Amino acid sequence: MKYDSWDEYQNGVKPELSGYKSAKFAVNDDLDIHPHGDLLWATATIKEEMTTKAGKIEMGNFRWTVVFEIRTASGSSVHEHVSEPIQ
Repeated sequence: MKYDSWDEYQNGVKPELSGYKSAKFAVNDDLDIHPHGDLLWATATIKEEMTTKAGKIEMGNFRWTVVFEIRTASGSSVHEHVSEPIQ
């Protein structure tokens, strides 16, 4: 999935998540943060536990990369990528 706007993201994610009633995500102990001027990029793996509306629990890990740019006191995410390893 690839989205070029917030509208595309919202329209694409809703159908993907409509079959779930809950989700829990936790950053694993491999978080690596790289500051560089007004940018900061980070990588980690994320543990996921999602429960379908039918009650099935799905568990796994995915890779996460994010880039932040300091635009305000709290910063702004300017890019995010997630991928799931092939099982």
